[in-house]
Amino acid sequence: MDLVYVIAPKSSADIIKQYNPEFIVKSTATDVLDESIFDEVSSLADKVDSILIGPGSGVESQTAKLFNKILCDIDKNIIIDADALKLIDKENLKQSKCIVTPHYHEFEELFSIKLPSKIDKKIDIMQKLSNEYDITIILKGPTDIITTKDDYKLNDTGNQGMTVGGTGDILAGLTTALSTKLELFEAAYISTFIIGSAGDKLYHEKGYNYTSVDIMEKLNEII
Repeated sequence: MDLVYVIAPKSSADIIKQYNPEFIVKSTATDVLDESIFDEVSSLADKVDSILIGPGSGVESQTAKLFNKILCDIDKNIIIDADALKLIDKENLKQSKCIVTPHYHEFEELFSIKLPSKIDKKIDIMQKLSNEYDITIILKGPTDIITTKDDYKLNDTGNQGMTVGGTGDILAGLTTALSTKLELFEAAYISTFIIGSAGDKLYHEKGYNYTSVDIMEKLNEII
């Protein structure tokens, strides 16, 4: 049976519980995610196959310490998205089995590098970084680029409507779900294709006037 555990501060946890009663939501005693909850995270990690960090977490320094400790001390698939991309020390990526999911600006900030305009040069840089840090990268953009150290995929599904808030969180969640059953690279490129396909179906139905909730509902139809 597939179970989803969520750890969040109480103010957020109560909202999450109302959103989906199937989630197993754990409230923290603190107002932010910090190292005081590491033991609880570690205990829950023993029950799961993959962990997602970042969406809605905030960018407090205490949260950065927690996320970096998770990377170094927990041996699970870890998907890194949103705020976590601003908080992790990239050297700690070498300690874990990771997928990172940046858009262009987040990528350049994380790796302290400027991306060239030509796609073949982007791929070359990304594969070198995938090799150096032994990670899978999803670079979100008009054409998604997904790399490992020895392979890459390009995804052209999707459209401008997918810039709506929440789409990246859905991609991170689906990638995490698929990573519990598939190799990380497979989970990464399959999830980008599925999300983009959902967006394309919505475009044909509604034009660009759709929301992240519409994407979720469309996913329920096509998965």
